[in-house]
Amino acid sequence: LDSGKLGSYCIPANCWRVAAGNPVDQAADGHYLAPPTANRLAHVEWELDLDTWAGGFVDYWGQPPELYYGREYWPRCRAAVASFLRHMRKMTLLLDVPQDEEQAGRAWPSPRSWDMGTRAMAAGMADGLSLEETALELLPALVGSGVAVEFHAWLEDVALPDPEELLRNPEAELPERQDRLAATLDAVAAAAVARPTPERWVAAWRILGRVARAGQPDVAAFGAMTLARNQKPGLPKPGEDIRAFAKIAALAGL
Repeated sequence: LDSGKLGSYCIPANCWRVAAGNPVDQAADGHYLAPPTANRLAHVEWELDLDTWAGGFVDYWGQPPELYYGREYWPRCRAAVASFLRHMRKMTLLLDVPQDEEQAGRAWPSPRSWDMGTRAMAAGMADGLSLEETALELLPALVGSGVAVEFHAWLEDVALPDPEELLRNPEAELPERQDRLAATLDAVAAAAVARPTPERWVAAWRILGRVARAGQPDVAAFGAMTLARNQKPGLPKPGEDIRAFAKIAALAGL
């Protein structure tokens, strides 16, 4: 920090030094910075925001890694988890660091374990399990049994339609209940982003546009933001379907 060197390598003068760390009580071998080191840094406290994380998780912040197994099901799993977290509005479902030493060494929910959990669920679906079955049989090993059971109960209650079926038939009937509808639109957007052919892209925007024009643009807003973030050259512009999302359209340059 002081000399601008890493061993024999000199850091260019126009480079910023950025450091990040977990709270000392949560970090592996955590310790406080020495006063002279701390005094050479600006300190910014960052809080995990549920909506921000869930909104980015749907399309994996625009850069999902390639899975070896179950990749075609992973977007649906991510969208379901994001919808569940946004609907339940309980931060402890996203992150709940155990205070008990024994429980800390077992499965508990965090952004990392939810990420791993959705990958496991996608692999289970590739092996023929339903989304609900993967939540009950595979997810407890990653986020803990209590949270997994709550997620499974929510899935059973909302009974989400298959987003692929909706993309094939964008005029099909949509759920009326708002939590079911919001979760369905998240899944539609995630599926379209995962495999963005022109036909699927048009279908996804048409579905979101239908909901917005029916007087519920707020329910479709997260899905619209996901699509707008991932609008690439060569994909059809949404046209009429974007007009109900004026602010989103302006931010995305659509």
